Amino acid sequence: MHNIKRDNIQTFFCILVLDGVFVGFEISDRACCHVLGLHGGMVPCLQHTKICQDRSKYVFWDWFHVTETTNLIIAKRILDGEVNDISPINVRALSQI
Repeated sequence: MHNIKRDNIQTFFCILVLDGVFVGFEISDRACCHVLGLHGGMVPCLQHTKICQDRSKYVFWDWFHVTETTNLIIAKRILDGEVNDISPINVRALSQI
């Protein structure tokens, strides 16, 4: 059985948070669902909360959850990523064995 290197995805996630622009996001330091606190991520999204116009520009939806766009980017790297993303092989290659 193959051991997927979790740290590669964790490293990539840290890049998303620290420099989301590198991957195509405009905002990586604030939640799309801005509730409380400097970055809007102190509590989960609540009913009647101010929500951003375009969630695809944000890494985070609320204090804990990432946006759909972030999930898609991470999933794509797990599915088809190179060895620096996921090793020893990606999920697509593993499914073809």
